[in-house]
Amino acid sequence: IVSTGTAVENGVVLVEANNMTTGTVMKLSADDLTTGKAVHVISDGSGLIGDGKFVSIEANNQTSGTLLDIQGDALADGTALNITSGTALTSGSLMHLVTTGTAAANGVWRVTADSIQTGKVVAISSDSITDGTILDIETTSPNVDAATELVHLHATNATAGTMVDLDAPMLSTGKVLRLGSALMTTGTVLEVIDNTKLTTGKLLHLKTTSALATNPVLMEFQNLTTGKAAVLHVDGLEDGVGFEITTNNGTSLVANGKVVSIVANTESAGTMLDIQADQLVSGTGMKITGGTALTTGSLLHIVSTGTAVENGVVLVEAN
Repeated sequence: IVSTGTAVENGVVLVEANNMTTGTVMKLSADDLTTGKAVHVISDGSGLIGDGKFVSIEANNQTSGTLLDIQGDALADGTALNITSGTALTSGSLMHLVTTGTAAANGVWRVTADSIQTGKVVAISSDSITDGTILDIETTSPNVDAATELVHLHATNATAGTMVDLDAPMLSTGKVLRLGSALMTTGTVLEVIDNTKLTTGKLLHLKTTSALATNPVLMEFQNLTTGKAAVLHVDGLEDGVGFEITTNNGTSLVANGKVVSIVANTESAGTMLDIQADQLVSGTGMKITGGTALTTGSLLHIVSTGTAVENGVVLVEAN
């Protein structure tokens, strides 16, 4: 079939079977095909623009069914759909999914692999990336409500494993995880609150084996004027410890080393350490216990360089 026409509206080949309800309109069979092609659509042109389409399937009035079905039940190491692009791709896309629907309950893009036990369901590789983004999820909607989740990972029956694993073993600068919420007022940037069965596990575990770490955990609230920078609630505490700092079996602490240090050298008023226990009856407000090895050291050392201390360097009131 040869056509030299430049605007063939109804197609060079037209097949009409508008009254057909079952069966197949067009069928190709190539049972012994090995390295050839059953259907080959080719164009050497370069003028495709705008709404031009190389292959088009239109079924705008269909409300159910499948518009393109690829079946390969015996496929082992092949590819069901292969889309390849050269180096010229800039503002285009290899796959573009668009919907004007407002309630896509099962997802605009859906992958079902319920039988997979090992391997990967979705694999993305981008070995040459420098300053781009591998996965970008964005919404400009101003109507996101409290129940909306941009990312939701479900593992409702999992009892072990890792739900999210961020691994960057060669990273020496930068950030493994960044949470940004510049205009947050009454919300929460990071929340872990629903656990009811914790025993020897951890809600948060931070660890480094570096001997050169200067401040591995840094919290900055430099503009805080009222309120509290950090609050720890242990309302049900009985014979446990609300907050413990321990060197375990460490023996390397030297003269200027400090297990706990409070530095407020430029403050001229206020209280540096406040212990309140208004209902205390038989307990102890502050207890310092030393071992039998104490010789030239002190359990309590108070130093003042003041020259006119009216109320005493140590003031005890029992009025």
